Amino acid sequence: MQLRLNIEELNLLAEVLEYNDAEDLVDRVRARQIQFTSHELDTIAEMLSARDCELRNAISQAADAEKGSLQHTRTLLQRVLDKITEACAMA
Repeated sequence: MQLRLNIEELNLLAEVLEYNDAEDLVDRVRARQIQFTSHELDTIAEMLSARDCELRNAISQAADAEKGSLQHTRTLLQRVLDKITEACAMA
């Protein structure tokens, strides 16, 4: 499945994959080879959902000065998750 992600989305996806020790997928994302199997898409969606939960908790506990940056990251993550979820439905 071919995805269309902008640079910021690709970088965030690579960070989430790296955080989850999915080095094979990280290498492909960094090389802009983002064709995934349905199983890989499901796995990526689970990783993104878990990270979204972590960000939501971090935002609720963060100082006001940090909330803007965390919220921007979460908004970006949700955009990527929406695209991955859509790709899962089409796979």
